[in-house]
Amino acid sequence: MSRGATLNLSLALLCLVALIGACLLGSTPLPLESVLRALAGMGPETNQIVVWSIRLPRALAALLVGFTLGVCGAALQGLLRNPLAEPGVLGISATSTLMATVVIYFNVVRLSPWMLPLGAIAGALLSTALLAAAAARTRSVVTLILIGFGLSSFAGAFMSLLLNLAEEAAETSGLNVSRLRLRTVLGSGLAIGAAISLAGAIGFVGLVAPHVVRPLVQHDPARSLLPSGLLAGLLLVLADIGVRLVPTSFELNLGVIAAVLGAPVFIWLVMRREAHRD
Repeated sequence: MSRGATLNLSLALLCLVALIGACLLGSTPLPLESVLRALAGMGPETNQIVVWSIRLPRALAALLVGFTLGVCGAALQGLLRNPLAEPGVLGISATSTLMATVVIYFNVVRLSPWMLPLGAIAGALLSTALLAAAAARTRSVVTLILIGFGLSSFAGAFMSLLLNLAEEAAETSGLNVSRLRLRTVLGSGLAIGAAISLAGAIGFVGLVAPHVVRPLVQHDPARSLLPSGLLAGLLLVLADIGVRLVPTSFELNLGVIAAVLGAPVFIWLVMRREAHRD
């Protein structure tokens, strides 16, 4: 078995263990036997409801969102050849969140439950369309990063306005690089928009996971996609378990936990990158 296959299999098994742990742990821990019986549709009905309707769907959602952010982060870092590229850095997450907020603020969501995810996806596609247009006209990575920061600033300012008004809340081998760039950016926009509509804005997961994985796959961008997704999903499931176990009067936001853990890593990466330039 190749090293890459071993890495993917190991991460997949860890994700499975984390999912089981998420079903076991909570405000009222359940024994492993009770969880297994509930998964098989046996045992007390209350246990089945807790496992099938609350804990397992929540854990699967965290895994899916983390996987999406990890894959998109690895793809964007490979595309832009910049280790600091990430959906949050490029402004995709902020624009997606802004559009989801607009849908809620103007009560468009009353038309259909699909309006919220469609709004988030539309916001992500809007920002990725701008990035795709810029990528087609320039090869400057710095330009794309600056555009991303501009999008984040605009989305943040508009979000603040809404909140104030409401008080609520490879060319040489024949590869078509332009087409690949467009597909990567648009695909990331679609996936990130859907993830944000499900879990809200969660930063830094898509930044950290690829950095951990990349040395294990010889810095191959293509081979880093799947393990980055698995690791990010694992991290988010573990973070969600931690959120549920913290003894507070109210449940902490998962995005806050991700930012608290990820922001120091982001600062360290920036400092290390500047040190290497010097």
